[in-house]
Amino acid sequence: MTKAELEMAVVEVLALNGIKATHKAVADVISATLDVITGELAGGDPVRLTGFGAFKVTRRTARIGRNPKTGEPVEIPASTGVKFSPGKTLKEALN
Repeated sequence: MTKAELEMAVVEVLALNGIKATHKAVADVISATLDVITGELAGGDPVRLTGFGAFKVTRRTARIGRNPKTGEPVEIPASTGVKFSPGKTLKEALN
């Protein structure tokens, strides 16, 4: 699902619940939500959405890897990533 498809789906769900919302308003809310989550993660703070899951910043140290084609050692720089752990409600919905 793309961001545009998510926006359309949210508008449709709101309409089914009798709530009128424009595509622009929903797009703004989704963008603002993602901006807040990104800002918190960029600051190193975890984001927990009860029932849905948690986003946590992970740090990987620099290491030496191997080029699979030539076998030569390659330095892999340190990096920062995000780990997602699904919440109980999400896990139950999937199983």
